[in-house]
Amino acid sequence: MKKIIPIFTIILMISFSAFVSSFSISNFLQGPTNYVKIDSANSKTTFNNLDLVLSQGKKIDFNSLDQGKYYIRKAEENFDFVSNGGFQFKNAGVAGVNRLTILADGKVGIGTDTPGAKLQVNGDIKANAFYYNSDLRLKTNISVIENPIDKIMQLEGVEFNWKENGEKSIGLIAQEVEKVFPEIVSSSGEYKSVGYANLVAPLIEAVKYQQKEIKDLEERIKLLEEKLK
Repeated sequence: MKKIIPIFTIILMISFSAFVSSFSISNFLQGPTNYVKIDSANSKTTFNNLDLVLSQGKKIDFNSLDQGKYYIRKAEENFDFVSNGGFQFKNAGVAGVNRLTILADGKVGIGTDTPGAKLQVNGDIKANAFYYNSDLRLKTNISVIENPIDKIMQLEGVEFNWKENGEKSIGLIAQEVEKVFPEIVSSSGEYKSVGYANLVAPLIEAVKYQQKEIKDLEERIKLLEEKLK
């Protein structure tokens, strides 16, 4: 026996489908400050001063800031993002450009989506200070750098332009530094990089060596002058 659907049921279903395809709910959460607007016609939902209450009293706040911006905050604790892969923050207006990338293995890239180190930045970095691990208790096989003058003299400071943007700069060539100080050249990723901060140590020793030579020469000149008197 066939099941007959009443005609008024069909009419009701058609009317509901038309309603759902384009509906808008304003002030869904009533109150002086709470506000959420769902606009399915434009695939857009607007939140303003909305608190989502989670278990054990934890909250995620959608709070309005100046200039109409919004942010998400988890009160009293860190906001945890869990994923088996990584995260990418993109500029919707620029195709193929990732502003920030966090790979699944923990590498972070700013201006690149393929970081080859724990942190790789394609661009300038500004900070008040940089500190490096240098505690004696972290080191072994310590010895003074030998022949610092000879090693420094093998390096060549150069002027150049970056191919990417034509910007003029100065520095060293990683392949040349690697011949003298291979321990401060990184070959991770496609290109080689130089740990410029590590050059402070041989430069200090070179200055000390030169200063010793200057003092020796001063003593010899002093002795010659006394003999000529």
